[in-house]
Amino acid sequence: GMSVELIAQAHRISIDSVYRYLAEYGAEKKTEHDLREGSLSTLSESETRELVEHLRKTTYLYAKQVCDYVRTKYGVNYTVSGMTFWLKTQDFVYKEPIKVPGKLDPERQEAFIQAYEALKDSLKEDEELFFMDAVHPEFQSKAVCGWIKSGETKTLPTTSAQYRMHFIGALALEGMKVFAQECETVDADSMITFFKALEVSSEGKTIHIICDNGRSNKNKKVEEYLKKSKITIYYLPPYSPNLNPIERLWKVLRERKTYNIRLS
Repeated sequence: GMSVELIAQAHRISIDSVYRYLAEYGAEKKTEHDLREGSLSTLSESETRELVEHLRKTTYLYAKQVCDYVRTKYGVNYTVSGMTFWLKTQDFVYKEPIKVPGKLDPERQEAFIQAYEALKDSLKEDEELFFMDAVHPEFQSKAVCGWIKSGETKTLPTTSAQYRMHFIGALALEGMKVFAQECETVDADSMITFFKALEVSSEGKTIHIICDNGRSNKNKKVEEYLKKSKITIYYLPPYSPNLNPIERLWKVLRERKTYNIRLS
């Protein structure tokens, strides 16, 4: 049989298209030919299940490494293109794992989630719940991957200015309300200024804020201010940025305002 590359060249289509067509034909049992120039698979059903489970636990950088593992473990030889096709038929995709803090405590996170759900369910009509965090984007263009014509080189001019911007923001998931302020630096004083502005902006008689344990959020000045404020603060478990939805808002901010964009 022909290789994937030759099929793509002969039909003037992309290699990914060849893989997709083969997967569709295979799913409809219109073909029994695979990319190893043999039967559809010489792995038994139990070996396939075992390999899938292994790959769910172990992330390989290259398909060739999976080929080597399969050859050593099961005595079955796959080409790189054949293994790539097999991985796609088993619903594997090539992507990065999501990093989480190594000191994350699952039990404390689960306890927080339950407490959050209880708080959310108990809110009255005149109460608001916000997730708060500060962000410090650099005033600098950031080069990231994107679709660029093959053979072409794109450049991204950088700016000579080297400084950070500082924002404090609060996100209410109910209605996706966002309140943010820029400040010279993030400290106790700027946090209190932010709280005052949020209190004026909010229609709620009581404001609940969930945030991390950063120094600007948890200090004597802030504690003294909160004693006479309509704001109540709840702190996230340590090392838990994954529990703060506003982190995703900051990610979108960076993507929209700094990724592959020339700043001047």
